[in-house]
Amino acid sequence: MAFGRIFFTQGTSSDYQGLSSDILTILEGSFKGRLLEYNPATGKTRTLIGELTSGNGVALAPDESYVLVADQYRYRIKRYWLKGASSGKEDIFADNLPGFVHNIYIDDKNTLWAAFNSPRADIIPHNNPWLKAQLAFATCKFTGARCSTR
Repeated sequence: MAFGRIFFTQGTSSDYQGLSSDILTILEGSFKGRLLEYNPATGKTRTLIGELTSGNGVALAPDESYVLVADQYRYRIKRYWLKGASSGKEDIFADNLPGFVHNIYIDDKNTLWAAFNSPRADIIPHNNPWLKAQLAFATCKFTGARCSTR
């Protein structure tokens, strides 16, 4: 909480259900996750950072100058500036991380801790939409996952 504001994430929303839902969400490449801010004084919520692959973890800087959010399926952590010359802007705080960032924390010594729920999956063909669609179809077909027909 900074200045009475509350920061939280919407991980993602998916049409998929079952054990394969994470795989299918990754293959789909949907960017529906968000970092949000709720202001109790106004009762309003606003999006600070949109188009996250899965906003999954929030950490506020000890001096409350920025807030970090994990962008799980892009292997990175993004920063949203709350104070200073960059206030209202976002940037990449850490990139090319070794796995899916699942949660983050900044301790009292200003050390960032990041938890990973799985190592990188570099076999996912992020730049080949046709191949991703084929892998998604195979995942649906062979796992019995309920998939949309988009």
